Amino acid sequence: MKKILILVYLTVLGFQTYSQLLLNENIHVDQFGYTPEMTKVAVLANPQFGFNSSSNYDPSPEIHVVNALTNEVVFSASPLPWANGETHNQSGDKGWWFDFSPVTEEGTYFVRDNTGGQSYNCEIKENVYQDVMSAASRMFFYNRCNAEKPEQFAG
Repeated sequence: MKKILILVYLTVLGFQTYSQLLLNENIHVDQFGYTPEMTKVAVLANPQFGFNSSSNYDPSPEIHVVNALTNEVVFSASPLPWANGETHNQSGDKGWWFDFSPVTEEGTYFVRDNTGGQSYNCEIKENVYQDVMSAASRMFFYNRCNAEKPEQFAG
């Protein structure tokens, strides 16, 4: 019965929506993305105190970078504990760094733990910040008070 429900869910809402069920809010990537040559680090957090302290997370010994389109594992490594496993006083989290800088091929990826949890998608491409800068500029344009916004510029 469970398999049938999952199949119906996948058929109706699509694989991308299903993959959102696997999201682990404790695996953080830069959702704006990365350029191929830059340092790429995911931050893994296990809340110890604070508003999200009920969200327990211990990363597996091996973490994977997965191509979001093909579901192929393109890189695997061990996370490194932040400050020898100490809890950060301001955030209330124990943390790990997962460096996936060797991944340089352009594409859409996510970071996956062996427990099945994964991060949001992130892109690697040369002009990854172009869309972000365009959206930020538009926000400032539309946010102006008492200023005409002609259709030719406002869309």
